[in-house]
Amino acid sequence: MQTNPHVNHRTRLRERFLRSGLSDFAAHNALELFLFYAVPRRDTNPIAHALLAKFGTVEAVLTAPPEELCRVAGVGMGIAHFFAAASEVTRLALSADTSRPRLGDADILGRYFCELLRDKEEGAYATVLLDNDFGLIGHRVDGDCPIHSSRFSPAAIAGEALLSHAAMCAVAHRHTDELALPSAEDLDTTRLLRDTLDASGVKFVEHFLVGSYRYTTLLYRYSGRYERGEEISSFRPSPEECTALSALFSLAGIRADATALLTSYGGLYRLLTASPARHHHAGLDARTAALLSLLPALFRYAAAERPVPDATETEALGTYLTALYRGLGEETVMLLFFDKGGRHLATHTVGVGSVGEAGLSCRRIAEGALFSGARQAVLVHNHPLGSLAPSDEDRAATRMVATSLEGLGVTLLAHYIVAEKDFSSFL
Repeated sequence: MQTNPHVNHRTRLRERFLRSGLSDFAAHNALELFLFYAVPRRDTNPIAHALLAKFGTVEAVLTAPPEELCRVAGVGMGIAHFFAAASEVTRLALSADTSRPRLGDADILGRYFCELLRDKEEGAYATVLLDNDFGLIGHRVDGDCPIHSSRFSPAAIAGEALLSHAAMCAVAHRHTDELALPSAEDLDTTRLLRDTLDASGVKFVEHFLVGSYRYTTLLYRYSGRYERGEEISSFRPSPEECTALSALFSLAGIRADATALLTSYGGLYRLLTASPARHHHAGLDARTAALLSLLPALFRYAAAERPVPDATETEALGTYLTALYRGLGEETVMLLFFDKGGRHLATHTVGVGSVGEAGLSCRRIAEGALFSGARQAVLVHNHPLGSLAPSDEDRAATRMVATSLEGLGVTLLAHYIVAEKDFSSFL
């Protein structure tokens, strides 16, 4: 009996994407993978080839009007609507204002925790994750695992902070309305949280005891009140984001609460840039997690199809790199190689993680330079937390790469740092 070579093809293609992204995918394979969500059982390979034959590039397919898509053999309104929904979700995510409420004041943070825990039972706790500027990244409320129970895990809080790229973390738990003096158990929990988070490289801001309308802190011993009916600045997903994501899930046959997901992650941008580990931690099934990771990856793939500006076109190159990195939540280090006249020859990913953590080796850098025949190069990496200022680690990596390339007759022109919507460069 002849074996069907296409058995488990969808699973293999999805696992290949989750393992190494779309960087080594042919254009038809990238579209084929995306079409799996709109076409549950049919072979999507012929449809992908037909779309590329008509439109030429992945970007042209993704931005084509629905009526034009429907003129391609095998494409119906279901597929056209799915592409339109995916484009709208990605557009909203990448154009969103990613600024968040600032919670750097004890009163503001205390009132925020009062709002989160107002209707919870005693012992319920909440975690708030913050960036370097005390901007809100996200929060989690756990009413089923009291803070003093054996199931409470400071390590899990540290893990979520790391997966969310948080720089700081604050914790609060529900206390009696009278807010009696903290118990010895409260103080022990505070020390354990501080030690665990500090060891993980996450600053522990404060541990709050929260009543219905009062709060007090354990690290710095501060107390305050929450006024009835007070308006708290908190994150709420926009109706547009909720509607677009709900429509996409419906067309993809995914049963998930779009509003709850957006609230938990802090909006579409943070949802689409979250790591697979973050999705696993949140309990998402593999199919949903793969689609959320695939959306920004596919649009980055489309951006990479565009011609790369010459090395001499500093502003145009920076704009191109910003589009290339947009929606990428994990730090990634690349080298772009150019010929003597500044024309682009090749792009190589040389590390994942910060430039210090990525394990940049002289061998990997040399291979890219020698195989491309380059005479000039540009180093680039992203800062997912938004800062454009180079760190000491960034400057040290620049010197190392420049020295490695110099021995091969290649000049490092610049080191670009890309944030969410902007870039900077230095050397």
